Amino acid sequence: MSALEVSEPDLDVHLLQDGFAIERGVLSAEEIQRLRISLKAYFRLEGKQNFYGVTQSNAAIKIPDISWICYHDKILDGVRRSLGTADIMFTSHCDAHVRTLAQWHKDDGESSNPGGYFGQTTYDIPDCRVYKVAVYLQDHRHNRSGLTVRRGSHRRASLVEGESVCLDTAAGDIVIFDVRLTHRGQTASLPIRMAKRSLNSLQSAFSKLESYFPFYSQAKLPNLSFHQAGERMAIFFTFGLPNTFTQNFAIANMARQCRESGCENFLLPPDVRQAFLQKGVLLAEDVFTASQMGF
Repeated sequence: MSALEVSEPDLDVHLLQDGFAIERGVLSAEEIQRLRISLKAYFRLEGKQNFYGVTQSNAAIKIPDISWICYHDKILDGVRRSLGTADIMFTSHCDAHVRTLAQWHKDDGESSNPGGYFGQTTYDIPDCRVYKVAVYLQDHRHNRSGLTVRRGSHRRASLVEGESVCLDTAAGDIVIFDVRLTHRGQTASLPIRMAKRSLNSLQSAFSKLESYFPFYSQAKLPNLSFHQAGERMAIFFTFGLPNTFTQNFAIANMARQCRESGCENFLLPPDVRQAFLQKGVLLAEDVFTASQMGF
């Protein structure tokens, strides 16, 4: 079964059932290029080395030039249809990545702390609906450099259950997924879609090289993937229903972002805050306190 390609009003049905959906052609080529230019300029001097690439937590505050993507009209429309309501809450979570690799995981915090960001296990609670928007800034229709998910895994704690689906997104598409969904990014330095025997052999050879010479593979081989997908860039940000589950997630997740980014401010810039409010988006930061954020 292939990945869902959704551009219909029933996004909420697909999110509840599968834990993810793709919306095609949300961003223009000009918007994608604007984001890529902004991230290249930022990561030339800033960012944290992480997962064999560079990342920036708390990006809605730390990278002002990309904050507009979080309140993009078409994305807000998709989030509202995903949650089945006009009343949505921005959690303040936003992070940007360049060239990172990632193994199977969930974004609910359960792997590092019992109860995770919600403070309790929520896999069987229907009112817990916190959804992440993934914006990949390059084509992933012919490689395995993008997002891979386990269908329906947002309803179970296991990281190995659920059909694995490699999402064939194009630049301009967005993926909306439940933060409890098991997913991963690119895991190999050479992201070849293994359809032919010759490509299987090449991937196998590079996998062996990575196992025998991990330093070389981690430092050098990712450069080879540029020829397939360009320099990989992605931005993630998160919304939820305006309830205590979303608020608890936002508080714990934002505290983590503050620790990771070393940011002295946990509140959105005034212009960003005003843009959200003008578009009818509720803000989790209205319940944040300095002590919760570690200040």
